[in-house]
Amino acid sequence: MPQRTRNGGSRGVQITRDSENEELMAWAKAQAQRIDLVLYESLHRFSSPGYLAGSAAREGHAYDERGIELGVIEPARYMLNLGGKRLRPLTTMLVMEAFSAKPDHFLEFAVVPEVIHTGTMLHDDIEDGSTMRRGKQATHLKFGVPKILNLGDVMFFMPLNAIKDSKKIDEKQKAKMLGMCVEDMTRLGVGQGVEIVWHNFEVSPFAITEKQVLQVLADKTGALTGIAMKIGAIIGGADDKTVEKIGRAGKLLGVGFQIQDDILNITPSRVSDTKGGVGEDITEGKITVLVVHALKHSPKKDAERLVEILKSHTRDHETIDEAIGIVKKSGAIEHANELKEAKIKEALKLIEEAVPESPARDRLQKLLTFSISRVN
Repeated sequence: MPQRTRNGGSRGVQITRDSENEELMAWAKAQAQRIDLVLYESLHRFSSPGYLAGSAAREGHAYDERGIELGVIEPARYMLNLGGKRLRPLTTMLVMEAFSAKPDHFLEFAVVPEVIHTGTMLHDDIEDGSTMRRGKQATHLKFGVPKILNLGDVMFFMPLNAIKDSKKIDEKQKAKMLGMCVEDMTRLGVGQGVEIVWHNFEVSPFAITEKQVLQVLADKTGALTGIAMKIGAIIGGADDKTVEKIGRAGKLLGVGFQIQDDILNITPSRVSDTKGGVGEDITEGKITVLVVHALKHSPKKDAERLVEILKSHTRDHETIDEAIGIVKKSGAIEHANELKEAKIKEALKLIEEAVPESPARDRLQKLLTFSISRVN
């Protein structure tokens, strides 16, 4: 086998790297299947009448098991069955392992951020008026908005039971994890609230700064990646300073991944194909780093036209293409790519500093790097 080099370019080196990526993806796929089993097990356990009633007898009361099935389990299974990379649980597992904790023993904690993430997606699809999720009918269109609004709320709190009830971690670790989840989920809700205001154009798009957009990304997307990595570090026994640094790395990664998603949404890609087509963000009137850059660096006429299109929430392909053209002409895609790369680079540097050197850390870095290059 050819020797691997960092600056290579030979065909032999590419084969070696392809082989490494195949091994990495095979590992990720196998772990994702195990994670899915724990997700379904947790769903059934924490929504079961036996668990909800507790050990105390509830004389005169009874749960409607069919109601639970139709109101919670069936739509939740539909959403979970749409799949996903399960990147957050995978990062939790690898951070645990890097700190010498055994991931197999703590898998129920790895799914905590994934269940919360699923709840946010349920709400996002309703708020954005999305019709598709990963190439299938959006859950709220299949089961109805009231049911899915409620399910999203349930999925914010359901996984916290795994932390609360655990006999595998001490009370100090429980308190850290629960406190961290409450703080970051509050930020997540605030970030979503700001984004809704922006979508409704209650604030002038010309007044929104790139730093403000990045803060919303850190609160909405970065918070969940941060939760995933902090859970792994807390279970591994990391000190508070290290947990904080690892959480910051997770937030930066989340921001980087979301910027990449926003770029792919306005270009032909797997992301745009599975979310309703190229330019769905234009239809939503979404204020992204791309839009903010375009408004600042376009001629006044173009900037005003872009805002006009965003406010119209159009589904007309020619009009969407016109908006995308304004964004591209401003150099926004190149700027967003540079911003994304800077965030990912900073995150990987923090991981290098905070996570103990180990095969698990190497795999974590490779997984994150490979994922950011594969989202299209």
